[in-house]
Amino acid sequence: MSFTRALVAISACKVFQTMSPLVLPGQVFLPNSSVYNESVNSYFAAFEREVVPECIIKPNSSADVSVIMTASVAANTKLAVRGGGHTMWAGAANLQGGATVDLRNIKGVVLSNDNTTVSVGAGETWGSVYEKLIPLGLMVAGGRMLDVGVAGLTLGGGLSYFTGKVGFVADTVTNFEIVLASGQVVNANKDTNTDLFAALKGGSNNFGIVTKIDYPVFAHKYMWGGMSAFQAPSEPELFKAFTDFATAPTGDVDAQVILSVGFDTSIGVELSVASQYYTKQVEVITPPPSLAPFSAIQPQVFSSLRSDTILGFVAEQNAYNVPGARQLFFSATFKPDAALQQQIVEKWRDIIEPLKTAEGLAIYLVFQTLTKEMLQKSAASGANSFGLDTADGPIVSLLINPVWKSQADDSRIIAALTELVAAVDTLATAAGKYSKYRYLNYSFGTQNPIDGYGEASKANLKAVSKKYDPTQFFQSNVPGGFKLS
Repeated sequence: MSFTRALVAISACKVFQTMSPLVLPGQVFLPNSSVYNESVNSYFAAFEREVVPECIIKPNSSADVSVIMTASVAANTKLAVRGGGHTMWAGAANLQGGATVDLRNIKGVVLSNDNTTVSVGAGETWGSVYEKLIPLGLMVAGGRMLDVGVAGLTLGGGLSYFTGKVGFVADTVTNFEIVLASGQVVNANKDTNTDLFAALKGGSNNFGIVTKIDYPVFAHKYMWGGMSAFQAPSEPELFKAFTDFATAPTGDVDAQVILSVGFDTSIGVELSVASQYYTKQVEVITPPPSLAPFSAIQPQVFSSLRSDTILGFVAEQNAYNVPGARQLFFSATFKPDAALQQQIVEKWRDIIEPLKTAEGLAIYLVFQTLTKEMLQKSAASGANSFGLDTADGPIVSLLINPVWKSQADDSRIIAALTELVAAVDTLATAAGKYSKYRYLNYSFGTQNPIDGYGEASKANLKAVSKKYDPTQFFQSNVPGGFKLS
């Protein structure tokens, strides 16, 4: 089928409705159909569920995506593209009054014959990947939530339980299958389209629609970890233990700590939680030395430390999710410093105090360290887009995660947490600990994390974009995500 490029953008859904019986049979869905409703209501956050697309397109293969791209470029239509639908801000992966391409029918978790590589369809979630691999005694460095999409997490970088040993999830990828704006289906790896391969590692949705990703597989059955909860008086000890872990002269690449401080109106008190993980497969009865300082802090409100499979740990994390809630992510980054963490928490307390009247409010600060060993491994894995040098490490990625119930509180909560991000940057700068890097998958829509990669990385991403998308369709006609302009 041939198409003539329109001079002005027209309705993508009208184009696809006309085509559907011929080349996209049973793949275009209009409002009030059960498939349309399920798709819209499957987004993780309320903000994306409240976006009303004109239609949903559900391709079954990369060939279907090729047809969609060819038609879209020819007709100059606008599109949104979604995988797992976990990015929270409105318009990230959905398009008001436009066509949203839902990739969740592009399935497959397929092991190579020698069990060294797994090929994963862009519509899969990490829970599906683990359900396939764990019974075989195999594992991949992937996401830490069951329902997070494989493609989105990887294209934004991706943090895993194995981050200390492998770098970002994107650093482990051996091949991307991607449909370009031209409709061409190509592979990007260390031998083919190498510049595109590097750009996709952190470059998000700026180059095409990724339909399959290959990851290395390794033997792994169980690990040690869980959560320990504390009340506010324990914060100074926790911040010291966290900073000592992050700045250890020789870091433990098998260990990981996620330290959160949160307030939930449903319980009315502030709690800190140290989530600790040790991926080395040994019989762990007591915490490994690198994590022992966290277990030594007393008193503890509860502890779930144990040996378990990764599926058990991601299910534990998932239990705290609230699908469909009004919730967002904001990101900041700084170098580890216990006194700075305490200052950030104090500023957080000041800023959230007036917000406590918001119905169903819970607000969390989540601190994670990107150790020097992690950044060294990332650099050794080949070119990527993050713009991080090993000399930058260690750094702390701060996720700010508010959850609330009423739309009436949206503006004041977003304004307050935007203020908090600016305050964190100011405090970090004053302490000489500021980092411009922002973890893309934790960033709010106004934060421009790609700017944080640095001028050289951004210039390279733009050059790759112009090479593989010469009409700049993904910059002008796919408004969701973080653009390069």
